[in-house]
Amino acid sequence: MSIRLRTVIYQNKVEIGNVPIFSCDTCNRSEVFAEVKPELTGLIGKLGSKPEKQSLQFDDVCEVAHLMVKVTEKKGQPTP
Repeated sequence: MSIRLRTVIYQNKVEIGNVPIFSCDTCNRSEVFAEVKPELTGLIGKLGSKPEKQSLQFDDVCEVAHLMVKVTEKKGQPTP
């Protein structure tokens, strides 16, 4: 399994970007990275059962996701 930053859609209304997800290319199975799952469920809980249409970035509220975004950005930059 590989870990990727993906967009999770909640209630077909809320897009939550940069969520660390484990993905298996062989079986096409995906699951939220266990270390961030409590923060993601907490964020979803704050949105309620009838959220308004919106787009959020998970790395704004989760330090692990923020660090993963920074590593991904740094990896894509050319070395001097």
